[in-house]
Amino acid sequence: MAKRTKQRGINFYFLTKKMHRQGQELPALEIWSLINEIKQLDVIDKILDIKNDKFMYLDFSEKNTTDTVSLFFTSAKNQFRADLIDRSTGKKRPNPKTDSEGEQQKTHICLKISKTEVKVVIEKNGNGVSINQIIDYLNKYNRQLYDSVDFSISYNHLIRKDILQKIKELSRVFLAELHVTKQILGDDMLGYSNRTTEIKHDIVLNIKPKRGENIKNAVIDFFNKLNSGLNPTISRLTVKGKDDHKNDVTLDTLDFIMKDSAWFDLNLNGEVESARAFTILKAYFNQLF
Repeated sequence: MAKRTKQRGINFYFLTKKMHRQGQELPALEIWSLINEIKQLDVIDKILDIKNDKFMYLDFSEKNTTDTVSLFFTSAKNQFRADLIDRSTGKKRPNPKTDSEGEQQKTHICLKISKTEVKVVIEKNGNGVSINQIIDYLNKYNRQLYDSVDFSISYNHLIRKDILQKIKELSRVFLAELHVTKQILGDDMLGYSNRTTEIKHDIVLNIKPKRGENIKNAVIDFFNKLNSGLNPTISRLTVKGKDDHKNDVTLDTLDFIMKDSAWFDLNLNGEVESARAFTILKAYFNQLF
């Protein structure tokens, strides 16, 4: 019998940490230490309740090499045990599971940790957990396991590079909106480092050219910094300009978020096979980043 497969989406991120007092956003290079601490807990202590009678926990984590981590979160919905129906006969019978039980769903993730960035490749399982739920989980245990924590774990999207070609094709760029962290207010030029606690973490800078000038080359430089993972100060870029026919064009990096899909092998229970899933996810580190 042919092996069963299932197509799943794949998303890509850079993992960061937002410093509360300084307003900085830096690569979350210590993430393996946190994951390893959670790993040591008993299963019941790793379980976190999330919305809609659903719970999740870090089920597996392993550092494969000096810089690559494989892990999966297991989640399930409880408080639901409708009767079971036999496909071949149409007969029903009571569901034997209890109200506190649910069918497990795995969400597979691979991390690549370097000296300057943390790359994330994650399987998108609609019945599993989302990147935001994973971030909330990590932040919850970061606060619980460490006495004084001055940062929150966050993420930035990997952006498709075809937006760069779209920018290059513009005849003129007359506005660039940069979404940046408030840490720039504390640099040597502005010097507001002790006065930014009441300011939102992200602020928007509008950059315009001098009359008759073009800021296209500057915008290309902004994009390269945004998409390198090395400068999480910039989280989003919106570009407004003119094409060769003098039509207004707006390009937003949120419209060019990198996504992909792949076929995953299933086991006899219909679940994604973890070993093969990790092989697929890790291959993207060389393909895209």
